[in-house]
Amino acid sequence: MEDFNINNTININNQLVDTKDIQKITDRLNSHMNNQLFFNTEPFGIHKRVNIYEAFRTKNLRQSYFDSCSFDGADYYEAGLAGSAFINCHFSPCNFYDTNLQSCNFNTCKFDDMHFEFTRMNKSMFNHIEFNNCIFEHVAINDSYFYDCSFKNCKWMPVNIENTVFRNTLFDGLVIKNMNFEFSVFDNIKMNNVTMPFPTIPFIFNGLTYLANTSDDVRITSRTSDNGLSVSEYLANLSDLEQFYSITKNYFPLANILISQKKYDNAYAAVLKGIDIAITTNSFRMIKYYCQQLNYIKGVNIHQKRDLYSHIIRSLQNSKFNECELNMMNNFLVEAKNLLLNDSSQEHIQICFNTNIESKQIDKANILLSVLDKYLDNKCTYSVELRHNSPFSYLIEAYSGPENLGNILMSFQLLFQIAGFAFTCVKVAYDKKKKHKDIDVKEIEKDAKQLNDNDIKIYNPVFINNGTINCLADVEQAKQYLNLK
Repeated sequence: MEDFNINNTININNQLVDTKDIQKITDRLNSHMNNQLFFNTEPFGIHKRVNIYEAFRTKNLRQSYFDSCSFDGADYYEAGLAGSAFINCHFSPCNFYDTNLQSCNFNTCKFDDMHFEFTRMNKSMFNHIEFNNCIFEHVAINDSYFYDCSFKNCKWMPVNIENTVFRNTLFDGLVIKNMNFEFSVFDNIKMNNVTMPFPTIPFIFNGLTYLANTSDDVRITSRTSDNGLSVSEYLANLSDLEQFYSITKNYFPLANILISQKKYDNAYAAVLKGIDIAITTNSFRMIKYYCQQLNYIKGVNIHQKRDLYSHIIRSLQNSKFNECELNMMNNFLVEAKNLLLNDSSQEHIQICFNTNIESKQIDKANILLSVLDKYLDNKCTYSVELRHNSPFSYLIEAYSGPENLGNILMSFQLLFQIAGFAFTCVKVAYDKKKKHKDIDVKEIEKDAKQLNDNDIKIYNPVFINNGTINCLADVEQAKQYLNLK
């Protein structure tokens, strides 16, 4: 047999394919395509510290990875870069006409003098990004997320933006033409020398609240003034807007107006009416947005949210859907459930573990649940998923502020350690003499004894904090993590 280099072969279904033949295979596949570059011989390309200036027109470059690269004069006309990552990259004038940048991850990047035209950026993440003197023309940026970003002397004319989050974002000298921000979120934004579109503001989560409390240099478009309205002049129209949306039964902008005026009971009532209309008209997308709106209404508690979710489920059960509507309902219903029962605006932790509890030992399962509930109740919104393949395994998801979640993590770690359960991912140390807020070591010892007395065992507990598993290698690291010095 002829010698071969394992690096030059691919094992597919127990057959070795020589990568020397890949170009012949690619040419045969591309012979069926109008786009002769669709089948790419180098998918998942990794590029580090590269200056990129070549032409990649219409080329399929999905899921590429760029680290510390410079893009200067590169031509990505109608190219596919969906699912790619751009880390610490710099972009100066390039051709991104009709480029697919959907579901991309941009982290610590800078764009200078770019002209995006018909570019698609939907479902992308932008973290620590600077846009300077950039033009966005007929660009789609729906379902995206901007964190700690800045747009300086940029033009949006127009941009499709819906369900996009702007957090800690600066808009400085941004020119906005013929567009809206429907169902997007303003969270700690700042504007300087910006004119917002008159009709879109009530459709922005936190948009009116931002205007009512800002001292930023921001104006609002108006046919009556070339320079637009001042914030106070715009807010003088809220009474007319409130009556208009009330009469026309457009409850989403109405609720946002009422929230900005701190009329929370009326806003809650508007949301309920909007949900009922959305259910009647099978507008599942709007059900989701109304559920999201509840997070901005003070005083709405978890019990009201649970009751509302039950109401939605009961109402939908009485309706008939075709297959497409059923798929849409299932997709949006998952999001509505998370919004109502799991406060995703808060920090999030997960705790998962296996047990020795068999499917018929319901009494033991109840004992364990009652112990777990002590450390979760009134501290967070949470769900406990009981996986009933015998023996039982558990997944706990909890949403709350950092202090509450820190205490919950500490309590469970101490409970599991005191009960003598083996840790594969976490080692924890504690000091009985140390006083911790909401941490009662004696009560934890009592609960640990109850688990041991009932022969309840926990195996392989894993703690996940915002997606990062806390692997504490030794006691000193554990003490530092738990602030138990």
